[in-house]
Amino acid sequence: MKKGTQNYPLIAIFIFIFSLAFPLLLLPIEKILPYPYILEEVAKAILILLALRISSKNFQIKLAIFIAFLFAFSENFFYLSVFAQNESLPIFFQRFIITSLLHILTALIILLPSQKNSRLFFPAILIAMLFHFLYNHAILSFL
Repeated sequence: MKKGTQNYPLIAIFIFIFSLAFPLLLLPIEKILPYPYILEEVAKAILILLALRISSKNFQIKLAIFIAFLFAFSENFFYLSVFAQNESLPIFFQRFIITSLLHILTALIILLPSQKNSRLFFPAILIAMLFHFLYNHAILSFL
């Protein structure tokens, strides 16, 4: 598929499905390899790579935000029952907002440099992984 082709609906459907499915698919892998910051950023990067196939840079940005939000939504959905059982829904909503912002920020960290130069794609993934790693450790220090 060449960049700029009019397969936006097909790409969008694929991205929608996998943005929601990746957290579910990664869950068993994260039990074996406890490095969520690596696995999650690689999963988002795969979807962002698809978004980069679209010619409109503005649409790429919107798609990256969409990918990140759906990823965070799906990831947080797994925690909803735990928070509901512990009667801590306000904490769940705080977590939802913070993780959504994290995933949006890391998606943009991957996308924006990659729009300028495709050689920056892999270094941008590494920076996103580092940011995600620091976020996870900051959250754990508060618990």
